[in-house]
Amino acid sequence: MPLSEAHPASRNSRVLTVFITIARYLLGLGILIYGISKLTNIQFQVSAWSYAQPMSQVSGRMLAWAFLGYEPWFQFLLGVFETIPGLLLLSRRTWRLGALLLLPVMLNVVLMNFALDLWHDTKVISCLLLSMNLFLVACDFQRYRSFLKVLLPAPRPFLNGRIQIAATVASVLVPVVTMGCFWFIGMMPANRAMAQIADLVGTRQINGAGTWGVDRIIMGGQVIPGAPDRKMYFDIFMQCGYQSGLEKSLGSYTASRDKHSLNITGLTLGQDSSPIIANYSLQGKTLTIEGQRSGHPVEIVLRRLNWGPLLPFSR
Repeated sequence: MPLSEAHPASRNSRVLTVFITIARYLLGLGILIYGISKLTNIQFQVSAWSYAQPMSQVSGRMLAWAFLGYEPWFQFLLGVFETIPGLLLLSRRTWRLGALLLLPVMLNVVLMNFALDLWHDTKVISCLLLSMNLFLVACDFQRYRSFLKVLLPAPRPFLNGRIQIAATVASVLVPVVTMGCFWFIGMMPANRAMAQIADLVGTRQINGAGTWGVDRIIMGGQVIPGAPDRKMYFDIFMQCGYQSGLEKSLGSYTASRDKHSLNITGLTLGQDSSPIIANYSLQGKTLTIEGQRSGHPVEIVLRRLNWGPLLPFSR
């Protein structure tokens, strides 16, 4: 039968087959390039110069690359998870399994590219590969749905009705009670404690939060000199640090956001490590600490330095 007289459904099926074939070859070959580069441990490489810099001066991209390439066996394992689906995609018999196995891998790659703000071209390529992967899965969605029905069958009912009711109730109560206990016993006290020091360390201790540049330190009416880039640090473990050039000191602190109080102990400032009992005020990115040390007035003015995202979608 001439192609022009073929049944429309048949022609549509042939066109779809052509698109599927193109997509699976492009996706398979594309992901094989990345998979093989990981199998041979050549993708994640970081200049020795980057390791010579303070962590705060190294870009997030390089930190991500250093993390992913830290252990050769881990990079090799990532390559396995990309290479096997890539090879499966090149076969007419196994491409469906390849598309299914590759989908979570590609989702993870795309999320990491955007979450870690990697290179623009990397984001574009990963999105194109994910789009082809989703297209292949959508083309045979009925088969995957049938597979899930077999994989997730409805459980057989218990012969005893009371046992059936108890099992149903337990399947609901056990996770609810477990999550509730975890929240009230663990997370709620931790969140309350974090809230009291949030002015000093941010809403979570990450991305430079808790780092402050020192504008001035005045003890007993005298200015305490220091390096132009001197800093103070506060962390969630209730430690307080001071660095000025080669001078370093580490102490501890307690704080209350409700009372705007701050007590520092064991921190050497101006050759003195006596406790500082003070109150603080936060205006924008400026933290002013005013109090006493050994009966003498204390004033410390700090400015927030380069805190990255602390909550979802924040900058």
